[in-house]
Amino acid sequence: MKLIKIHICLLLFLLYCLIFVNTEQILLNNDKLDSNIINYKNILPEGFIPVDENVLNGPITTNREKDNGKKRNLYSMIRNEDDSYYYNYNEFNKLKNETSIQSVYFCEMYSRLRPEVLKGFDLSCPNHYTIVIDKAFYGRYANDTINCKTNFTPEILKKIKNDCGYEPLKNIKYSCEGKSYCSLKPMNSFYKDHCHGVLKYLHIDYHCIKKPELRKEKISIISFYDGIEYNSIYEHSVSEFYQYANIHGYEFQFTNFNYIPESNIFFMKFQTIIDKLIEGLKYGNIDWIFWVDNDVIILNPNIKLETFLPNEKMNKIHLIAAYDYNGRKDYCCGINAGILLIRVHEWSLNVFMRAISYPYYNKNMYLENHDQTSLNNILIEFNEADHYVVVPPHWMNKRDITKGEFLYHIMGGGRKYKDRKLYQFLNKSKNDEEWYTKTNKELRKEVLKYYNFSKEEQIQINIQP
Repeated sequence: MKLIKIHICLLLFLLYCLIFVNTEQILLNNDKLDSNIINYKNILPEGFIPVDENVLNGPITTNREKDNGKKRNLYSMIRNEDDSYYYNYNEFNKLKNETSIQSVYFCEMYSRLRPEVLKGFDLSCPNHYTIVIDKAFYGRYANDTINCKTNFTPEILKKIKNDCGYEPLKNIKYSCEGKSYCSLKPMNSFYKDHCHGVLKYLHIDYHCIKKPELRKEKISIISFYDGIEYNSIYEHSVSEFYQYANIHGYEFQFTNFNYIPESNIFFMKFQTIIDKLIEGLKYGNIDWIFWVDNDVIILNPNIKLETFLPNEKMNKIHLIAAYDYNGRKDYCCGINAGILLIRVHEWSLNVFMRAISYPYYNKNMYLENHDQTSLNNILIEFNEADHYVVVPPHWMNKRDITKGEFLYHIMGGGRKYKDRKLYQFLNKSKNDEEWYTKTNKELRKEVLKYYNFSKEEQIQINIQP
């Protein structure tokens, strides 16, 4: 009996070894075939199934029996391309572990406005570094008549013969540490007033430490539509972005439940974005959100979203939107809100909450493009130019079918018009590899050239009706 148990154990061990070796070999072979293809990982969007139940890495549909077989398998279009155009590991390894300590004084802010609408003072670190707070003091040091000068009357000078203030170190650390930059507002509504009647300041010593590793950006692609029909442009769009996310290792989240039906459906876009921003801020599981309307098709699935992310000098840029000309020369031009790249940051949450409220505070204003007009006007009216960049439309808001570009946005018209445009593209691009030959390296070069322009040289936008 004992001998039988030993034989059984040996057989199980050999079987385990055989499975393990075969699995490792399969994984190695897959890596050799294409290192860019990520194994199936995003759960299927609600109501969708694979077109072919035996092919998980392929198109998806809402109705397998009625699917017309026109959906593209994006996996077949992917080529090998390294990610050094964005992730430069050699340069990262050469960086020093930390920077020298910097000392800054931010003068007390006086305003009757709510702190939320005021612009603060920034602490900032270079790319790949985060802030470490060494010292924080709110008040005024003894005999300091240099920093944040004011009319030092004899009465005030008497008050500052001794240090007057306290160290809000815990508060500042909470606001800034672990971030590449933060904004601070030295006001009595945020900090204790130990020096009544004296102009105070926030004195901070800080330095920057290098991140432990150069990790991949965590990007979530999100979309909303509450009426998907089989073989429609909307179904094709979900199928393509679902595949695209799996290929490049992004999260994909498609939402189809309108939980505020009394509101204009266009504003579910902002609700969906706000939901995702709150998730990212609470759990730190997302760096960037890519919003995409459901009338967008991928021309070149090899192009990665990292290609469009800000350069190392743009750590305050939180929104990337494409230029849009809506045909009215008297109001030309604004952003297009059909495709947006949004950094997960408190500024982003704030600006989208303001945008979703815009119609309530401008109730007599006709909003020609609903949510798009609201977001566009908020950015201008609140002078948020430091935090957004408007990019050329061919990068991510292409209105016509062009070889080599990234996306095709079928704007305007109804369902039949959009479907007709979709199938024109599918017929035109069939078996033609020239549609997806442009590389990330080529496009990144173009993107960085544009980002290095001054703000005045980049595309400007105006208030929209």
